[in-house]
Amino acid sequence: MKLFPHLLLTLFIVFFISLPTIPTVFSATPITTGLITSMETGDRGCYVYIKDQQGKEHSQIGDFQFCDEKSKYINKNVILKYRTENVLSASCEGNMDCGKSDQVYLITQIQIQK
Repeated sequence: MKLFPHLLLTLFIVFFISLPTIPTVFSATPITTGLITSMETGDRGCYVYIKDQQGKEHSQIGDFQFCDEKSKYINKNVILKYRTENVLSASCEGNMDCGKSDQVYLITQIQIQK
């Protein structure tokens, strides 16, 4: 039975090492221009992954409607417009009834650059 804690620790480490890495972080400061690399619907909004002029990837939250039209935006250079909005708190972990919110910069307009 002394091996049991070591086995659990080993399984825990192997599990987290095998998880895919996410090269992006949610940016506190809004990114205004860049290349949209992907978009996905989340519990707080449409997660927009954007590469800036220096090649660094960022994640921003947009209005849900943008994910409905993601094929229009992916792999396009864009200009983003924001406003401050309340969204479901990250601490709610997807529970829509938790009653908490976070104030974030929410993408309200995506303009494709020519």
